[in-house]
Amino acid sequence: MKRHASQKIHRTHEILRSYEPIVDCIADLFGPNCEVVLNDPYDPSHSVVKIRNGHITGRRVNSPLTDLGMEILQRKNFRQMTLGNYFTHLPDGRTLKSNAVLIYNENRKIVGMLCINFDVTPLMAVDQTLRNLYTDAKHQKVTKHYTEHYQKDIPTLIGRMIDEAVNGHGKKSQAMSKKERLRVVNELYRRGLFNARGAVRLVAQALGVSNISIYKYLDEIR
Repeated sequence: MKRHASQKIHRTHEILRSYEPIVDCIADLFGPNCEVVLNDPYDPSHSVVKIRNGHITGRRVNSPLTDLGMEILQRKNFRQMTLGNYFTHLPDGRTLKSNAVLIYNENRKIVGMLCINFDVTPLMAVDQTLRNLYTDAKHQKVTKHYTEHYQKDIPTLIGRMIDEAVNGHGKKSQAMSKKERLRVVNELYRRGLFNARGAVRLVAQALGVSNISIYKYLDEIR
């Protein structure tokens, strides 16, 4: 009888050892906010046989089984493979999102529990911030719409603005009349382009006129 019991315990230990690499795999993947615990329910008072990131709940090897774990063991007809996702709250206010795999032997008896507890408190703070931003944006009255371009250098930005102004008139710069070129320069002036160094030269090149012509256009606009 004792030999049979010893064999059962040995078999259970073999099953649990096969799950130890999974504990490391999950903890390595999800990082320090994810506690992974392997429990041996045969000794509920010292059930934790392997644990990673125990700082989350303050547990370590030989810590006891939780009250939920004990309740599950008490329910003889419990046959679920996992507990499903659920939330728990720690005394210090942190929130854990948890799940657990129940490990059965060939006789459909629970011989182990692989529990995952992810500290979602930092994520919840970010989520609330995003919700606040979204809610504010949803209820704020939009008074203006701006178009903004982010370029690496001034020549590229100037070129982009010139292209937009020229293309807005539906003609190539070479085919533009003086009046049309004046409108382009006026639009660029209104957008503040000529505050940038080198703008006159680049606009002159784009419109196929001299720098002096651009200065004359600016004098008319002003």
